[in-house]
Amino acid sequence: MGKYSSLRDIAQAASQRHDGAHGRRLGRVAEKAGLVLSYTTVDKILAGTYMSRPDTKTLDALSTLSGVPRVEVYRAAGEPLPLAPLAEVLPQDADLLTAHQRRVVLGVIREFAKAERAKHERKTSDDAAKPTTAKGRGQTGRIEPPRAASRPPIDDQTETDQPG
Repeated sequence: MGKYSSLRDIAQAASQRHDGAHGRRLGRVAEKAGLVLSYTTVDKILAGTYMSRPDTKTLDALSTLSGVPRVEVYRAAGEPLPLAPLAEVLPQDADLLTAHQRRVVLGVIREFAKAERAKHERKTSDDAAKPTTAKGRGQTGRIEPPRAASRPPIDDQTETDQPG
């Protein structure tokens, strides 16, 4: 695990990197950089009260504003690092598909995406349900909360077509 183990740590790094900006001010910094970051979201993250699943725009904004690599931000959030946008890797002739063919292709993509999300959520909940052993105790003797599921680093390249 890297230096930043939580989204709160990353949001604090973003705040410090921008002269203590938080809330609306940090949201404006993000907007000027062409990023999307809700001031209410960043305030809740900084306060430790954020209970939602962050979207990719929020995670990418926190990465850019904090200077923390995307892979570390996504790992801290317990989210899988997305590959390059699928639209960017479709062959040029994909635009020639009929309406019916597009519906079929999109249906397949939706099913694969749904299965991946369910697999990730199962892994995350399984990891959170594991009992913490004495090895998980810090120097204070208290049991540390379970960490978010980690995923090996994935760069923004597309995967090659491999069977299986």
